[in-house]
Amino acid sequence: MKALVLSLQLIVGDFDGDGKSERLRLMLLPDSILALVPDKRGMNTFFVDPAMQAKGFLHLRNEGDLNGDGGHEFSYIPDAADYSNINTCFIVSLQHGKWTVWYDFEVLETELKLPLITKKDNGRIRIWRYNAETGEMEHVTVAPDQRIPRLTDIRHGREFRERFRSLLDDVNEIFIIMSRNEHGHIGPGGFSFVGIHGMLHEFL
Repeated sequence: MKALVLSLQLIVGDFDGDGKSERLRLMLLPDSILALVPDKRGMNTFFVDPAMQAKGFLHLRNEGDLNGDGGHEFSYIPDAADYSNINTCFIVSLQHGKWTVWYDFEVLETELKLPLITKKDNGRIRIWRYNAETGEMEHVTVAPDQRIPRLTDIRHGREFRERFRSLLDDVNEIFIIMSRNEHGHIGPGGFSFVGIHGMLHEFL
């Protein structure tokens, strides 16, 4: 089995709405599978779609509670192995114990203004997205009934959990030990061009 690469970079938030913060650590698993592994027992690992061949994230941010369910959502843009500067921003929510891509929209990698997502007082969200018809970025306000849950990343979770079950068990133990080190911490509303770099550790 190939080496497992751990990064000290992580994102923090109350993703399950229990009033306590969880930490999701960026990891690169065998076969270049990118994942966010939680430090909380019983919470599933989040896998990025392997078809993207992502080597990290161009954007990773805790968006707070966007849908009013009490838990935080996070957004990410994968650093995909392709030659296009058109990418996708995913908003991920923990729904009934399962990671769900709650909404996604296209962005230009050269026009990543902050914030990409803003929650408005009326319960809607304002997004900075790419319009394929005009070829430019634009601000759009999205109503709750327009938010269609996506399963782009989630459908692969079962396959990888079965394939790497013993490895992930080891990863969880490693994470709990390493999580005491706060280097690379990304708190609520934090932003980082992360990728797989910096302080890395390899475990055979």
